[in-house]
Amino acid sequence: MIMDAFDALYGNEGLKRTLRGFSSRRAFPNSLTVSGAEGSGKSTVATLIAMAIACESNVRPCGECKSCRKIREGISPDVITLTVPKDRRTIGVDAVRQIRDGAYILPNDLPCKVYIIKDADRLTEAAQNAL
Repeated sequence: MIMDAFDALYGNEGLKRTLRGFSSRRAFPNSLTVSGAEGSGKSTVATLIAMAIACESNVRPCGECKSCRKIREGISPDVITLTVPKDRRTIGVDAVRQIRDGAYILPNDLPCKVYIIKDADRLTEAAQNAL
């Protein structure tokens, strides 16, 4: 079997099979929700999905091409992560509006932009509506 970066996920063979299916068809849904307990690997899964979307290799995500490396290292300008600000308990509407306002701008290196919203359960009601 050809190895890919999804092998970094431990267990959950069903999830890996689904993600590999999306990746092999080069067709991911417009949005995905990743949920689980704290420390269960949600950020890892989100990063691997971004890598699979942008990967330049035939086996996606390879983890080694320029796009995969930039995403893994957190330096791709086209992977935007929204988190709860350190001085707040929630993600407010202004943060979501900033994302929405920049979404129409073409990506720099990748075929598309990828938005990762960490702790999406902490979006305010207004932020959810704006999204």
